[in-house]
Amino acid sequence: MRSFDDIFAFSSKADGNGTEDHLLCTATEDELKSFIPHVMSLPYGSRVVEIGTYSGRSTSVYFQLQKELNLDIHLVDCWNWNAKYAAQIFTGMVIDFFNEVPFTFHKMISEQVIPTWNLPIDFLYLDGAHEHPEVDYDFENWPKFVKSGGILAAHDSTWPSVLHCLDKYIRGQGWELIDMAGPHEQWKDRLTIWKKP
Repeated sequence: MRSFDDIFAFSSKADGNGTEDHLLCTATEDELKSFIPHVMSLPYGSRVVEIGTYSGRSTSVYFQLQKELNLDIHLVDCWNWNAKYAAQIFTGMVIDFFNEVPFTFHKMISEQVIPTWNLPIDFLYLDGAHEHPEVDYDFENWPKFVKSGGILAAHDSTWPSVLHCLDKYIRGQGWELIDMAGPHEQWKDRLTIWKKP
């Protein structure tokens, strides 16, 4: 299997609104260091679903491991935020490095995917809309599809709306907090990783 160091070296330089760590990155280096091992430890043939792909920094982790783990990758993003930038960076990364990697891109809002979704999920990454009611919809609906023992990674867990949903739908339903990371001490739990009971 590809090593942690190799995966981290690529993903930490994949664009996430700029290659330097800052607060609008989809994943800072510290967050990647926590995130990557959980993806590496997925069982062969796992299904990964990411809500909010943007320019693909976190997505690049799945892409690097797709062949070795036979990952079934589903990405959900309507690209309504900085769309030209995100689309250009994401598609450039795919063409340059991952053109042979199979994945499904659902270019739509999360609420348009859920009504027809019926597949179990091994690893769910939630980083979609952060405001009510969209964030409530994501946290109420997507975690239901995660298998028992499966993983949820929640980005921007320190945002009040996201924190509220984590308390209501995740912590309140018995999920176990197994990891956290952030760009600095103040936001050391901006990325939280949970295991479903």
